[in-house]
Amino acid sequence: GPGNYICSLESIVHVVLSADSTQFPAIFPLLYSLKQHHTKPLIIHIVANKKDSQELQIQLECRGLMTSMKIEIVEFEVPANFTQLIYVWDKKFKYLSSTANFARFFFDQLF
Repeated sequence: GPGNYICSLESIVHVVLSADSTQFPAIFPLLYSLKQHHTKPLIIHIVANKKDSQELQIQLECRGLMTSMKIEIVEFEVPANFTQLIYVWDKKFKYLSSTANFARFFFDQLF
């Protein structure tokens, strides 16, 4: 019955982010905040363009985040025939191209 159900307090929380090299600086404050304030085991999955993933790895290591947190970098490569589809409409800047924005449509295939 309902009284017999026990929720595990040790369950792991998975956080999925996507970013390209122009967005990497914005990831670090988020990661520092998660590191300081999370109370449950946490795994961070960062989806990054394949050509940017090594740079991200270096930046995470330089900040000590790879050793102090469980972080997985998941490489994402945009299929060549999809590059024309990577546009986000913004009134101020017209079209903004973002691989990270496009990658979110493939999370179900990446994980």
